[in-house]
Amino acid sequence: MKYNHPYTVAIAQTNPVIADLERNRSTLLEQIDRAKAKDAKVFVTGELALTGYKLRDAVFEVALHANDPFLDPFREASKDMMVVLGLVEESDEHHFYNSALIFENGELIHRHRKIYLPNYGMFEERRFFRPGSHVRAFDSSLGRMGVLICNDMWHPMNSLLLAYDGAHVLIVISASPTRGLGSGEVSDNTRTWRTFNRSAAKAGSMYVIQANIAGFQDGVLFWGGSEVVSPGAKDTVQAKMNTPELLFAQIEPELIRAERIYSPLLRDEDLALAQRELERILNDQNNQL
Repeated sequence: MKYNHPYTVAIAQTNPVIADLERNRSTLLEQIDRAKAKDAKVFVTGELALTGYKLRDAVFEVALHANDPFLDPFREASKDMMVVLGLVEESDEHHFYNSALIFENGELIHRHRKIYLPNYGMFEERRFFRPGSHVRAFDSSLGRMGVLICNDMWHPMNSLLLAYDGAHVLIVISASPTRGLGSGEVSDNTRTWRTFNRSAAKAGSMYVIQANIAGFQDGVLFWGGSEVVSPGAKDTVQAKMNTPELLFAQIEPELIRAERIYSPLLRDEDLALAQRELERILNDQNNQL
């Protein structure tokens, strides 16, 4: 699906309160009203923005089915703008996912369930969540897009798969903590994120929108710094560090076309070669078992 007109995206860089669905929903709906006033066409929250990140056993208390009436205000808001919402999703089989639900025109049009669940250091997602199993782009009224959640982005194959699947815009929602403080202005974690975002924007000739949460949760500082990176990583718009903010940025679809003319990486990619070599590697690994 092709879309050629510029539009505004609003990134809600919030500091969600752990397990307080009512308060977090109220905060996000206030941000949505502000985004509507700016005629934003896309509204993006951070990872688990409806629930807070450091949930532990509260995962099972705050989980919602995608059709839960509690989410109706977001469905209603999506009649004016696409809404990308981070939350704990419960399936009909009572599996629990770290999910992004995408609403447009009052309907759920796509979901992404986090695939790579970190389980080291302060992270313990595999104790509570089931991993997702799909990386797929989706069509919207604004064109073809893809969504990833935090650690999914640290596995570069995912962003490339979405680019090959036709995504022109990659939305990444995250809950990234401050780790590896050095002598510079930002942490090692922040610098790594900047590298991945720019690499995906260049390799995929697409926009990358990262929505991070910000502030302290259970003694952990989430660094914020949400950003929008243009195709080819030529320009960026960034939010404040460590503090909540509603960030606005302009998406210019014509820049995607221009970058793909200037740097036709996707056109020249040999997917059949990649498939053959991946099959060889998997076969070699299986023979070693």
